[in-house]
Amino acid sequence: MSRPGRESGAQTPPDLIAGAIQTEKEAAWFYEMMAEMTSDDEARKTLLVLAKDEASHAAALTNLYFEITGHGVLDPEPTRAEGHPNLFDFPSATRRDALEFALRNETRAADLYQSQADLNADPHFTKIFRMLAETERDHAAYIQLQLDRLDTSSGD
Repeated sequence: MSRPGRESGAQTPPDLIAGAIQTEKEAAWFYEMMAEMTSDDEARKTLLVLAKDEASHAAALTNLYFEITGHGVLDPEPTRAEGHPNLFDFPSATRRDALEFALRNETRAADLYQSQADLNADPHFTKIFRMLAETERDHAAYIQLQLDRLDTSSGD
């Protein structure tokens, strides 16, 4: 999604990083909210670990944004990426639902970061987006492990 005044589809690395910061902040908030809503202790722990990781990604990306722009505040506010999940559309708070939603979210984030790495000509940014993609894939694997454990236990 492009900003006004930019050619269609043309985003600079600061634009991409600003969008990633917003995505990470929203994911951290969502995981914290889901942790508060669930009555399952294991799901709560998983969601809180994910929230902490996403918040640390946002902080690292904010530092990178400052490094390349000299601005500590995102200006203008980042736009929502095409296909970005609406976190308010979450269906319920069962452990399985929370984990399945988190798995879709992490997989989508990994795909987005990998596509940005593949499209970026600057090796510095390519490395950063690949690292983020790998971290999100690690999150997805962690969530899948939790789902597999749930499948072998007696309930949701």
